[in-house]
Amino acid sequence: MDTCWTFRVFKDAGVNVIEEWLTSLPAGIEARIRALLLHMASEQTWSGQYFKKLKGYDNLYEIRITGKVQYRLLGCYGPGRRVFSLLLGATKGGASRGKSATYDPPNALELADMRSKIALKNGRYTDEYDG
Repeated sequence: MDTCWTFRVFKDAGVNVIEEWLTSLPAGIEARIRALLLHMASEQTWSGQYFKKLKGYDNLYEIRITGKVQYRLLGCYGPGRRVFSLLLGATKGGASRGKSATYDPPNALELADMRSKIALKNGRYTDEYDG
């Protein structure tokens, strides 16, 4: 399979936060997310069905995995061409009957935004995702 995109993962104090989050999920969900990332790596462009820019942020996006629980991988483009950095795993819920959606952790957007700036400034805070 040809690869169009490379994924990188954020490290916090040397810990791969994406791998840690993925392995904490139910096995079926973890497998779905890994399969989606593999699929996305081979696509030239990404669909709004599973990929969305987050309003209010210059370079913050979510990869959406839907089901009973809404799983989200928050990330940004870069560092480099055709690179997408995975910054944080979260769940999202509560967007019904006029309520705004909330993330778990509650500060997910702010934390991902901060990590994007760190990752783009200094590449040593990311590693290549090895799926």
